[in-house]
Amino acid sequence: MDDTCVTCAEVLNWVAYGACRHKDVYCTCVARSRFISHDRCCSICKTPSNVVFVTKDLGEYTKRIGDFSVLPPDVEEGRVGNYWYHEGTQSFFDDSDHYKMIKAMCELSCSVCDGIDKFRRKEKFKDIEELKGNLFHKHKLFIIQFYGESELYTHMSTEHHTCRMCLRQDAGQYEYYKNFRDFENHFHTYHFLCEDEECLAKKFVVFLSEHELKVNYPTDENMHTQRSYV
Repeated sequence: MDDTCVTCAEVLNWVAYGACRHKDVYCTCVARSRFISHDRCCSICKTPSNVVFVTKDLGEYTKRIGDFSVLPPDVEEGRVGNYWYHEGTQSFFDDSDHYKMIKAMCELSCSVCDGIDKFRRKEKFKDIEELKGNLFHKHKLFIIQFYGESELYTHMSTEHHTCRMCLRQDAGQYEYYKNFRDFENHFHTYHFLCEDEECLAKKFVVFLSEHELKVNYPTDENMHTQRSYV
């Protein structure tokens, strides 16, 4: 039975590994992680690797680099002795054709610009940040970042707002709002928002029922515990 990549589940034809020597990830997955996300860590053990080695997967006969320190430091793009070096992913290859394939995959161009003028020579970008800048400033577009389940939860919990009132009513109901305006609109629609200037400044003081709002308005220090500060 063929080995499969632990990231994409595709058959392992080519692998990329660092000094930790975990050869369980397809080289394309490693290249995407290093080039797009700037993640230099092994997908298996999370050990950071300044460089990785890309080679044909041959099972127990896969070519091994015993000591990564023998790889030349401070190298530039292209042929380096018996290997080929790709600067964008900090990878050494022992096969020129596969090096060219990964290099072509990592060449960044704007599909919007190319679609507008098909006869114009495609503009290349040196890194993902430069491409993002072109998309935003020229076309008012954004690159969407994708997350795994745990990464998505961390992102949503730290970068967006969720309603504690809704969670009190249904512990499994997680709805997120991109900004305070959407958040405030939600409170106006589904809950009872205190419109007192002091309470609005706290963003926000909200009640589950109109009765609670009336009981606690005007504010009374003894009743703050009945409010939900969100």
